[in-house]
Amino acid sequence: ILDAITEEYSAQVWEQVSGLLEQRTHFSRITDLEQWLREGDNSDRETAKPALMRMPRQKIWEWVDADTKNRAWYLTPCVPKPLSPEEWKTSPAREVLLRYGNQKEVRGALIGNYLTDTWLGPPSVHYQEKQDYLSQIRDIEDNEDIIDWIDEFVEGLDEVIIGEKIHEERELW
Repeated sequence: ILDAITEEYSAQVWEQVSGLLEQRTHFSRITDLEQWLREGDNSDRETAKPALMRMPRQKIWEWVDADTKNRAWYLTPCVPKPLSPEEWKTSPAREVLLRYGNQKEVRGALIGNYLTDTWLGPPSVHYQEKQDYLSQIRDIEDNEDIIDWIDEFVEGLDEVIIGEKIHEERELW
């Protein structure tokens, strides 16, 4: 129902949502709101349209620009992750990096956003797939600041993968 309302009244819903994001420390369901904005109705991840993608982007950027230092960081956990490298160039994640990637908190929060997911199987394989995905994005990216963000992320994943492989080997013995 909320997705249908958002589709019809996106600007009004954004006004309500942005108010909740602004009060994030007092809003106990902030992680649920962030997930809904990032993933939409995730009952079918392949066809779900993230709620943030239903919101008027110009209104979102105006809201963030009114208090960039705080609001860019508030928005970052809500940004949908593109499912394929082809979606990257027009994704809100890329636009957040272009607009606000000069803030260390935003870059870190976007890495955290990309690490927020579930999977089956060995963690080292999951993180290696994430690294491969980022490498595909890097191959098509032309912005040096975003390339630096990808390199920073991949470097961090190298350490995670090594640690997970060690842990997985110990579990086998």
